[in-house]
Amino acid sequence: MFVHYALFTLKVHSLEMNDMPTFDILVSEVEKLKEHLSQVESPVVLCHNDLLCKNIIYIEAKGVVKFIDYEYTGYNYQAYDIGNHFNEFAGVSELDFSMYPPKELQLEWLKSYLEVFKECSGCEPVVTDLEVLRLYVQVNKFALVSNQYLMQFLML
Repeated sequence: MFVHYALFTLKVHSLEMNDMPTFDILVSEVEKLKEHLSQVESPVVLCHNDLLCKNIIYIEAKGVVKFIDYEYTGYNYQAYDIGNHFNEFAGVSELDFSMYPPKELQLEWLKSYLEVFKECSGCEPVVTDLEVLRLYVQVNKFALVSNQYLMQFLML
């Protein structure tokens, strides 16, 4: 829902200006996002911060997932890292937001993530539907920040 709003906003600005949004529009949208996201209770965790699909290696024979390229690793909002990962599905240089993962895939992914997160935190890896839904909402809100960051980067 929020990703579609951001895309709609970009399309409207592009139609009106035949170009990227102005700096003032970007600043205004960033301020609105900051205000909205300050209400989201996403924990700060150690994040990869560059979860391109190319930075994730699945070793099928062992049933193991490995991550590479840790140069951007640091503390960040959990939902931002996951939202950015989902945005990466749409590509980097040639964006195609029809590739953004559908809700069903996101919910399945988030459930697995929460199970492992809880297990690594020393908790029972039991995840409720409410926990998955809460993270789903947080992730899709923080995905907007990732979109804004990408848009600002492309304007440089």
